[in-house]
Amino acid sequence: DWLAKLKPPRYDEALKYVQQAEHICVEYLGENHVDTASSMLLHAQIRLSKGEYFVSHRHCTAAVRIRENVLGNHQDTIAALRVAAAVSEKMKDWENAAEHHLKILAISEVCPNFSAEVVSTSLSLGNLYKTKGEFDAALRHYHKAREILKEDKGSAHRKVRAVNLSIADIHNLQGDFQQEAIYRNHMAVDVTQTQAADVTQ
Repeated sequence: DWLAKLKPPRYDEALKYVQQAEHICVEYLGENHVDTASSMLLHAQIRLSKGEYFVSHRHCTAAVRIRENVLGNHQDTIAALRVAAAVSEKMKDWENAAEHHLKILAISEVCPNFSAEVVSTSLSLGNLYKTKGEFDAALRHYHKAREILKEDKGSAHRKVRAVNLSIADIHNLQGDFQQEAIYRNHMAVDVTQTQAADVTQ
């Protein structure tokens, strides 16, 4: 991300040019053009990097609305939703963050060759619901990611083992130490439905 390479004193310089671009887009292309959305999203990313979350939220919300209306189920809509989710998480607005991630998941599931996005978003939702204390929802999303990774990479892959540990942590928080032991002690082994709780139904 090029924003990460900017030193903090240069954020204001970058912001000046982005605001100029945004004003030009609005004037000549209109408020609902995809290029206007792109300038708004870049504005939101800079504000996010500066820690100005409320301003960032306003701009990325507008960008999401435009891309949803104009592009629909598109990777650029996902990109805008991803920024919106990041802003909501910084604001500890877990409900909005979950809503954005769920929209990403819905788009990814109907787009071809987006299994990596489904996995990433499912893990993000698992982590988010864990933070909210909604452990059953967290398990559902962790298991969704796990099944895709197992099919793609095999049960012994490090990413599958990492998800197994996340699942074990949830069972620990629920006080289900038997299920915790299954996932923690057999990380590299396929855990069958006869061994694991049926949380995917």
